[in-house]
Amino acid sequence: TKFALTVHDLSFVLLPETYSLRRQLWHKAVRAVELMKRADVLLAVSETTKRDLITTLEIPEERIAVVPHGVPTLAATEEQPSEWKWDASEPFLLSVSTIEPRKNLLALLQAYERLVEREAIPHKLVLAGGWGWKSSELREALRRSPVADRVCVTGYVSEAEKTWLLTRATLVAFPSLYEGFGLPPLEAFQARTPVLASSTAAVAETVGDAGLLVNPYDVGELTFGLSQLLHDPLLREEFVRRGEERLNQFSWKASARRALQAFSEMTLTERV
Repeated sequence: TKFALTVHDLSFVLLPETYSLRRQLWHKAVRAVELMKRADVLLAVSETTKRDLITTLEIPEERIAVVPHGVPTLAATEEQPSEWKWDASEPFLLSVSTIEPRKNLLALLQAYERLVEREAIPHKLVLAGGWGWKSSELREALRRSPVADRVCVTGYVSEAEKTWLLTRATLVAFPSLYEGFGLPPLEAFQARTPVLASSTAAVAETVGDAGLLVNPYDVGELTFGLSQLLHDPLLREEFVRRGEERLNQFSWKASARRALQAFSEMTLTERV
């Protein structure tokens, strides 16, 4: 029986150190790599994931179809939850992701600390997302941080709460070290909020020229990028405009057509 498999990314192969031992064992138990090698067609969510499949697992290119995600639909918003202990009228920078090493939030915190020290910005830093694996380093950094009282960690947020944050943030920062796609920038585009994002392959592929791309390994570059966006309203407006245009390239209908074409070709092709 022929079968297809969607592949979001190969982080568990390329960056196993960013996964808990339990999660690593789970990937081995379900034989994820073996399944990918056996599949008749793989639906990769980005060109980056396709390239990783070819170079890392030696999957033949003809067995891979690139089928990006469509544009996410933002949920209806609601009032600020009372447990978030900061004034809703205060400006803030936003990160939306699980708190884990691969998301590079320690570097974001360090960049924010430098920004506050040098420029005395009024913005708070909001980290929206649940605490993930190996987050103790960030917890300790927050505990010792001179700006700890200006950082809000919301914990897990609902879709409505996420919309509330996205539509009110001055900018969204997404400095991830590795992604197979990267949805938060698209969600920020939907909310008409400018984006500072990692220049790593798949994130840069998703964002294109619609956000300010920086080297996620360089805290100085992160700091400079944040400063640029904060102090240049015309640049923010330009990225918002480009973000709205960029969304046109991500359609669920187009993704469905690509997937259907891949399935049709799979049924007609015999594996050698």
